[in-house]
Amino acid sequence: DTRDVFRPGFASKDALKGIGTLINLRRLIIDGSGVVDLDDLEGLDKLQHLDLGVAPHLRCVAGLAHVPQLERFRIGAAPKLATLQGMESLTALQIDHGRDSRGQWVPTGRRRLELQKLGITDLKGLPPLALDELSVARCELRTLDGLEDLPSLRALRVTDCKKLGDVSAVSAQPELV
Repeated sequence: DTRDVFRPGFASKDALKGIGTLINLRRLIIDGSGVVDLDDLEGLDKLQHLDLGVAPHLRCVAGLAHVPQLERFRIGAAPKLATLQGMESLTALQIDHGRDSRGQWVPTGRRRLELQKLGITDLKGLPPLALDELSVARCELRTLDGLEDLPSLRALRVTDCKKLGDVSAVSAQPELV
């Protein structure tokens, strides 16, 4: 049903232009897109699942504030995404799903967020989600500032973030492993 899934087959920076008119859209998948921001998501009040795939030109996710029903947000490599500002409004974001061997979304029993290959330099802007685990890999992190907004976090994994220097925010999280 094309009302539920929209998969533009082009790599234009205007791939989302006019998409706000698809008011019944529940699921949006864009692979290999040239999208630079998510501002055109305004009007997608029923959108629940957004998969950007690899987004090499994405610079801003503030447009997520226009998507009140969003439950699942996946983004592949986004090396130009320097901030997570804009994700603060996603208080209903569900991240307790993973993919099974067939690629289907299934509950995992864990609340886990993975950030990979992003240009972010800190963790500011993450919504105050009840996360169990946070994994950050191959990002431009310089500091873990913003970690204090995740009070229920129990496990943090940071790998291959070569610019990370300031880890003082970890000391404010005594429950971290």
